[in-house]
Amino acid sequence: MGLRSQKHRGLINPVPIVAALAATCFLTFAVHAQQTALPPEVIAYADIIVYNGKIITATDDFRIVEALAVRDGDFLAVGTSDRIKRMAGPNTRQIDLQGKGVVPGFINTHSHGWVGNISKLGIDGVVACETIKSCVAEVKAIVDKTTPGEWLWISASTGGGGSFASYTLTAQDLDPVSPKNPIAMALDNDNYRLNSVGLKVAGLTPEMTGVDLNPDTGQPNGRVRSFAFGKLVYEIMEWPVIDEAVIQREIERQKRGPRQGITMRAGRAQGVALAILNEVWKRGEMQVRARIAWEVLRNNGQAEAYLKRMGNLSGFGDEWMKINSLSFQHPDGGTDARMLTARPKLRMQPGDPHGPYGQNRWLGLDALTETDARNIVLALKYGWDITSIHSMGDQSHRVLLNAFKEGLNQPNRLYPWKTPRLSLDHNTIHEADTIALTKELGVMPSVTQHEIFTPNQQERMLYNYGADRVSAMGPVKSFLDAGIRASIEWGSGNTAPGYSSALWILEKSVTRKDDSGRLFGPDQRLSRKQALWMVTNWSAYYTQEQDVVGTIEEGKWADFVILSGDYLTVPEDEISELEVLMTVIDGQIMFERKPGDPLPETRGGGGWSSGM
Repeated sequence: MGLRSQKHRGLINPVPIVAALAATCFLTFAVHAQQTALPPEVIAYADIIVYNGKIITATDDFRIVEALAVRDGDFLAVGTSDRIKRMAGPNTRQIDLQGKGVVPGFINTHSHGWVGNISKLGIDGVVACETIKSCVAEVKAIVDKTTPGEWLWISASTGGGGSFASYTLTAQDLDPVSPKNPIAMALDNDNYRLNSVGLKVAGLTPEMTGVDLNPDTGQPNGRVRSFAFGKLVYEIMEWPVIDEAVIQREIERQKRGPRQGITMRAGRAQGVALAILNEVWKRGEMQVRARIAWEVLRNNGQAEAYLKRMGNLSGFGDEWMKINSLSFQHPDGGTDARMLTARPKLRMQPGDPHGPYGQNRWLGLDALTETDARNIVLALKYGWDITSIHSMGDQSHRVLLNAFKEGLNQPNRLYPWKTPRLSLDHNTIHEADTIALTKELGVMPSVTQHEIFTPNQQERMLYNYGADRVSAMGPVKSFLDAGIRASIEWGSGNTAPGYSSALWILEKSVTRKDDSGRLFGPDQRLSRKQALWMVTNWSAYYTQEQDVVGTIEEGKWADFVILSGDYLTVPEDEISELEVLMTVIDGQIMFERKPGDPLPETRGGGGWSSGM
């Protein structure tokens, strides 16, 4: 399954050839009555036909047809039911839609962490960190069960909605309870705290970029970022054993995508994730198409040496898995309190250590002084595409866009003819200048709206920024009005039921209403056409595969989703209640809901029709 050959790049369209063969065969049979039947290698029936429905092709002209036919992983034809049904043979799977709807497969342009959270695969413990005192006590309980000298990789609960205590934790707090065990505590994906033993064992010295110092003593305070963070996470942290259990766990994780209608996921991945994905791919057991933004240069102090050694691999792979681009560390943090903004928050939560303007991981707005800013410029010199960089606040966008601009304008680019695919993900808060610079540089935004409509995040956002600023977040329509093609993202595509589904984000993009019916930013509402384009047709531009995927057209990859109703006519506030009944990827049925199956990842009712 994962090893089907490439067929769409510059090859002859087989449809007219098949038509000519058919005509020739007809004449031959008329003259030679005893002629034997043609072998299947010459001509074949469709593998799947779907008819008697409302098939939204999501093409630029938004063509709607009754039926489609699939053969050898591609769309063979689209059109009327009568015409398509004549393409069926004795072994063709025939699906009578009975008026139900079909859309292209959903492409999620921001899918967090392939293979789960890699930093937690080998985790030794989790601490709540409600206070510094309780946090230290929890760490001590883990240390007491560990052999002296062993590394301890600990995950700390953090956050906008909970305690901020872990953000103020220092090496000096951890040292008394762990004098012999090196500790690396993950606050989030890019934020670690080490004790003094950990700093020493990892070779993270006071003069190293990214080792933060106590201003009073001049000694490391345990926080690492930038180059030091990269050395810790990408060089010191041990890989887990890649055994059968790890491989099977990834296969099961991937199956969640087709159950939500997801046919392609794009997102960043570390080396160990690529290694695990490679094993799944070699077995031909990929359950969803993977587009990887490789983290190989993230916080890497030897970026140019790596670039020269590995070459430019943008787009390297096949239909099922590709290294699509490079990804880098982001200047700001996560949602709510950690977004880096030019305007201060309206209110700060008690104990918020990030300050009124949010979290600045790069500790300065001069991008070119930061490790990953320099690496972005180098990556553009060597012709790489750059995607999947988290950026939420407007000040974060300015820093990253200026790094892109520096990279694009450098005189020594080695691919001067190439227009790289550049993207920023999330894009929660924008101002007029950042939207203008996004357009000027040809950056494609992948836009989230979770922060507005997911209840727990919404509550914190309203507290921090107020209703007016929250209403302007996720400015999808502003991008379109500026002439910028954008995509919509919806979280991992693998996790929270309901609040991480394409159908849920489509509903919110059309209504801009939360679950209680409150309206946020009516000027940012999308039409149903625009919203669907942004998770299908336009999302294919994000991976630069618009010629082969994203719409239902002859010759493109056969990725489509059968829904329980009609996306265009169901009431706006019921779009999320449509069910995914079948997901087809590469012409293969990757998910099919059977009558009576539970609905673990949707929020609607109903069931799979007996006619399916």
